[in-house]
Amino acid sequence: MTTINPFSAAESALFTTQQLLGVVAENVGNSQNSNFTQLNATTSNPDPQAQGFTKVTVTRAVNQTLHNEVLSQTTASGNAAYVNQFYAQLDALSGSNTTSPVLSTAVTQLANAFQAFQSQPENQTAQSQVLSAAQNLVQQVQTLTSGITSLRSQTQSGVTGDVKTLNSALTQLQTLNNQIVSTRAAGGSSVDEENQRDQLIAQVAKLAPIRQQQNNDGTTYLYTPDGVTLLDQTASQFGFDPSTSAPGQTSIAGEPTSGVLYLTTDPNNTAINGSFSGGEIGAQLNILRADTSAIQSTDPSMAPLAKLQQQLNAFVDLFYVAPPGAPTTFQAAYNNASPTNTNELASNLFVINTATPTSPNDANNFVVNPALTSIVSPNAAIQTIKQSAAPAVTAVLGQSLTFGGGTTNLNATTGTLSQIATIIAADQSSRSSAAHTAATTAGTNLSTAQTSYQAQSGVNLDQQLSLLVVLQNSYNAAAKIIGAVDKLQQTLFAAV
Repeated sequence: MTTINPFSAAESALFTTQQLLGVVAENVGNSQNSNFTQLNATTSNPDPQAQGFTKVTVTRAVNQTLHNEVLSQTTASGNAAYVNQFYAQLDALSGSNTTSPVLSTAVTQLANAFQAFQSQPENQTAQSQVLSAAQNLVQQVQTLTSGITSLRSQTQSGVTGDVKTLNSALTQLQTLNNQIVSTRAAGGSSVDEENQRDQLIAQVAKLAPIRQQQNNDGTTYLYTPDGVTLLDQTASQFGFDPSTSAPGQTSIAGEPTSGVLYLTTDPNNTAINGSFSGGEIGAQLNILRADTSAIQSTDPSMAPLAKLQQQLNAFVDLFYVAPPGAPTTFQAAYNNASPTNTNELASNLFVINTATPTSPNDANNFVVNPALTSIVSPNAAIQTIKQSAAPAVTAVLGQSLTFGGGTTNLNATTGTLSQIATIIAADQSSRSSAAHTAATTAGTNLSTAQTSYQAQSGVNLDQQLSLLVVLQNSYNAAAKIIGAVDKLQQTLFAAV
């Protein structure tokens, strides 16, 4: 009997234990890292002839079913959170989440100004306050329409940016897949690359809905739920064209195109918007929609900009209709008042400027009659508001009018102009509240899914600390054996 085998076995045990201790140390060090998956180490002897040789294989404790649920909830949360954040901006624009929405406040100020003007029709201050209130109402409408345009542009830029992020993440995933295959082929551990891959896949899932395919060579392929390839042997790349609309999503008259998402390898740029129904990108695509179906939808994520724009169009159409259409109740009240004194505006306190329109939407072109603010013809003076119109206009501003239906996404209703403005704000506030509730629910569901996944795949600290004690004892035992064998060898060599 020689001392070589015991020495080799102890040395191998010491080396193996060191490797196992390294795995446990990494687990313990990442016990508070929610993105870390616990590592499991197993030992084997692939070559029984190689006495004392033990192979350590490190794998991740992934529960794939729970991981898929986390990704699904990540997509839902990404979508709902974006919609909620969008409504926060829309609420700030319109004041719909306050007790004084900007539009209804402006109409109330106009009604108060006309009431004061009715009491003192020859008072220049009262007359100028009517003009100021009318200009303020126009300014509030134009501020809203300008804000809608700005938010649309911002959302389009958001899609473009998110598509670039998606393309970059997919390219990195392709690289990681290749590295994992190479590392495994060389007999190494690919856990670091797999952890990086999981983080990138989560990033993709926040942007778009995904379905994973795990392959025997360690690679992961990604598809949308309806089968559009995101990643297989190569990474797909996507583009966004805001200048057109997807089939079945043609914008109604006056509304801009909603944009098309497409594969850059497709020479026809075929729209695949429907495949990206979830995630941040899906939220943005839905927000940009302006087709009839989306406008009539009760889903708060669908066409909120087009809904508000159409409501504003219908609102300003209560103040003015261009010939040969019949004048509105408000328009007729002003126009039919008599007499019209010298230099007084005979008709149309408000107009919709179709001669030099800024857009096809009436609300964008809603203005105070230019004759009240500037000289519109040679040898003419700036005109003033007709004194005789004050009683009739005051009455109309307190009269119930019909509003809603059509493309407004509102049921036909009646109310004063101020109440109608409040109805528009309340509709948006209701959708905003629904978006907030959806975001809260989605966030809770994601947190629950992450907790369940971590309970199965995260670091079990108690287990790892117990294992640490066992491995330390094994390490000490192997070290003692090596020390004893070494001392025995020295004694034998000295005796020769």
